Amino acid sequence: MPAFLRRVTLRHLLVFVVVLTAVSQAAVGAALYGRLQHRLEDDLARRLERVAALLTYSVDAPLVAQFQAGDETLPAYELVRRRLSAQAEAAGVTRAYVLDAEDRTLVDTETAQPPGRVRHVLLAYRRELTLARGGTAASTRLYADEGGALRLSAFAPLRTRDGRVVALMAVDAPPAFFAVLETVRREMLLLGVAALGLIALGGALVVRQVDARLGRLRDVATRAARGDLGAAAEPHATDPIGALGRDLDRLIASIIASRDHQEAVLGSVDVALVTCDAAGRVTLANPRSIALLGASGGDLRGKDLDGLLAPEPALREFARAMRHGSGATAAAELPIAGGLAGGGRVLAATASRLHGEAGGFVLSWLDVTEMRRAELRARENERLAALGGMAGGLLHELGNPLAALAMYLDLLRSLAPSAEGQELVARALREDARLREFLEDFRIFAGLAPLRVETVDLAVVLADAAEPLAFSPDATRTTRGSGHARGDARLLVHAARNLLRNALEACPGGAIAVEIDVESGEARVTVTDAGPGLSADALERILEPFHTTKPHGTGLGLMIARRVAELHGGRLEAASRPGEGARFTLRWPAGPSEHDRAPARR
Repeated sequence: MPAFLRRVTLRHLLVFVVVLTAVSQAAVGAALYGRLQHRLEDDLARRLERVAALLTYSVDAPLVAQFQAGDETLPAYELVRRRLSAQAEAAGVTRAYVLDAEDRTLVDTETAQPPGRVRHVLLAYRRELTLARGGTAASTRLYADEGGALRLSAFAPLRTRDGRVVALMAVDAPPAFFAVLETVRREMLLLGVAALGLIALGGALVVRQVDARLGRLRDVATRAARGDLGAAAEPHATDPIGALGRDLDRLIASIIASRDHQEAVLGSVDVALVTCDAAGRVTLANPRSIALLGASGGDLRGKDLDGLLAPEPALREFARAMRHGSGATAAAELPIAGGLAGGGRVLAATASRLHGEAGGFVLSWLDVTEMRRAELRARENERLAALGGMAGGLLHELGNPLAALAMYLDLLRSLAPSAEGQELVARALREDARLREFLEDFRIFAGLAPLRVETVDLAVVLADAAEPLAFSPDATRTTRGSGHARGDARLLVHAARNLLRNALEACPGGAIAVEIDVESGEARVTVTDAGPGLSADALERILEPFHTTKPHGTGLGLMIARRVAELHGGRLEAASRPGEGARFTLRWPAGPSEHDRAPARR
């Protein structure tokens, strides 16, 4: 058997039958229509030939033979034309005209056709014209005239009294004949289409039953091979196809029961578990993994793991290393959604290869966010407790000497003997102001500064925060948005200044963007810089007390901003990537706004 016949399916056979039926139906219809049209044309031609012969008796042959171009204005021409028109109308023809030996019109019932005009379209029927001039009436087949309209013409010899042929009487078929032909053609076309539809429908119904049932069995088997056991064959017939479907249903039912038992066990654990094949497609995922990955589609089976983990680069790289690496197991703690610093989570991930499946592996994730957050809070509370015990006395002991030192330095300014002495006093005063600012940071950090809540204009807060900072001429700072919120203006200015100072130090000559947003009962102040950015490890530690990446930093700047946010019932969020700058967002409950009733106090 030829190879192409072995590849023929039921669908191919159906298409072949429909096409063969269409061709045969069209051929039969065309043949019937052609025979019918030919007979109608012959019948009409004979009638037109008789009409043309009768009209020859109403025309004076010697007179008409003398007409030429320009004679249409003669009374004799108009008399002959009117008489011929009346006779043509009585005979039921559309048009009657007389042709000379050179196929020029001598007289025409259509007023738009003057004498002397050659009927070029009739030159294709030279044989019929010659036959008519020989004394025998003749007719054309259907043709299209100069205007594209269908015509059928008949010719009869116009003789003198001595029997000599001097011209031809010609008549055209009436429009009703062509309307009949169009009606017949349309009805035969409709009948052909209806017959074709019935044949195609019958063939489709016969083949569709077998094709659909076999296709359903194949689809169910294919989906079951991919792990999708949600569909069943549901056969009801007693033939071999139905028996095959029932066997397939029983096999799928047993697999479903085994899978349900497995999923019940996996769904009871708090660990996210995902298994993949060598191509990286998910073969099994428990409910915890679906919730952890935030998958909206529910079942993850058959989906590409790399695409599912695309929003979380750390998880994706961990899975890729396991898929393409040679190790049997792997373990790591991975941040997702920005980690703890960005308000995200931390996962303890493990991976191992599956035995008996080349390239297959299993991944498991345990959410340890709360554990790590509790550890951080415990460490911070220990530090704050130790600092709080000594902060009060330390601030009191340092504050009074610093005030006295500033007073004495101010007195020395007028006693300094030279410009160099004045500069030394000014430097000492700047260092005194720096030390005071550090003590203020320390006071806020230790929680000793009282919270004075009022309605504040956030745009004014940002302006006050930026006022003492030294921005270089190359730096650009843009502020977008405005709004009012409840808070301690002094502490908010202090927190915003620390964020602006960090951004300024990260990109001294770069762009700094500040955005203010008060919406849905929450106030947000975001500072974004175009600096070098932070690595994932640095981002996690950036909000820890006394942790700094600067040579002369205290490690309190971002911690102060965080403490101010916490004192207002909010939080500080950090987001950054190496080479993409950093973004810090201070957010807290805005509270009921009072700026419409009373001006904000500063």
